[in-house]
Amino acid sequence: MFIGMGMITDQEQASTVADSVCDALRTLATTEFATFDDLTLLEFVPILERVTRLAYAAQIHLTGEIDTRRIAGTHGYPNTAALLRGTLQISAHDAATRVTTARAVLPQPQVSGAPTPP
Repeated sequence: MFIGMGMITDQEQASTVADSVCDALRTLATTEFATFDDLTLLEFVPILERVTRLAYAAQIHLTGEIDTRRIAGTHGYPNTAALLRGTLQISAHDAATRVTTARAVLPQPQVSGAPTPP
């Protein structure tokens, strides 16, 4: 199922889009790349890289929202990196990198409530 381009504003729509992406990636994971000629493989590499980068951008955006809201403390974790590590079963390094990246590239709220540019 493809949902048109635009801003997602509810959890159900976000889950639907994510499920669709997962289905498509499962299909790609079982692709018979051995049947592709060399040029076709080389043409496909940047396409899949773009998918990877967009998925990472979505992770960073979500991490930034979790961090900005300080959700970790209300769920028994000392910080956002620990929450990600415990929830996602990822390494401490990967979790810290996501938080550091989110803080570096996303606007951060000031005490006044106004966002600080990245």
